[in-house]
Amino acid sequence: MDTSNKVILISENSRIATPIRHALNRQGLEIESEYLNLHALAVMRKGIARTGRTTFIRNELVRYIRERGFPAAVIMDAQADLGFPQENDPGMIKLLKTILISYIIFSKGKDFGKVRGAFLLLTKGKAFGERYGMAADPHRILDQLMTENPAINGYIDELKNDRNRFNDLFYIKLFDSEVASDAVTEFVDAFVKGATVWRAGGEAGTSASEAPAAGEDCRDAGQDRI
Repeated sequence: MDTSNKVILISENSRIATPIRHALNRQGLEIESEYLNLHALAVMRKGIARTGRTTFIRNELVRYIRERGFPAAVIMDAQADLGFPQENDPGMIKLLKTILISYIIFSKGKDFGKVRGAFLLLTKGKAFGERYGMAADPHRILDQLMTENPAINGYIDELKNDRNRFNDLFYIKLFDSEVASDAVTEFVDAFVKGATVWRAGGEAGTSASEAPAAGEDCRDAGQDRI
């Protein structure tokens, strides 16, 4: 499965959209503007209000990959309000978990070939990285992933026990999006370059955050709770 020249941007921080776009344009990449169920948070909230689940987001990701290939990267708010009651999504990371679990499922199937996902998680300060231990070790995000499907939980456990496989599957960096616009552009530019090298096999993958101080079709995976 090919990698497209599109980047999925999921963020309600409109200030950083332009500097991110500038960085992507340097690398010949574009922000995806179609597939609203995959990147427009307002549309996602409407879908969740109607269904109570995130399944439609994963189905949209499946459709996107089959029609366009894997995105060159996913740049997203690490914490996103999807409209769930606080007790159902206390850390507002259900969207992040939905997408990561989808990639894990894809990696165990045969339909998509070699699966690799580059993620830039947009934070507000250091609280997110410290709360989930991801500032020092993005591998810790696996501690937050669990579904109602034993087989999928088994896939997650395999990655917990095999850091090299995790690093081969995911390239995850955290970035404090509250910095100046020019710093956003420079960091995103460096992130894309790093992801390109990683995808070509030249970088070890997700080893630690670098933020500055300032398949199987998901629809067949069961009704997993995340």
